[in-house]
Amino acid sequence: MTAQKKYVVGITDHMFGAPDLEAEVLGDDVEIDFFATTDETLFSPRALGSA
Repeated sequence: MTAQKKYVVGITDHMFGAPDLEAEVLGDDVEIDFFATTDETLFSPRALGSA
């Protein structure tokens, strides 16, 4: 069983590839939810609610 992360951070910047730098800076206690778009209408309500 994987330990649950303490925090969830939503990244909404438009960028290419995975947010590896952010993951390294934020550490192991953080789950990153990468929205990968600048169109707010495409954001998942579930993901926004957990961030």
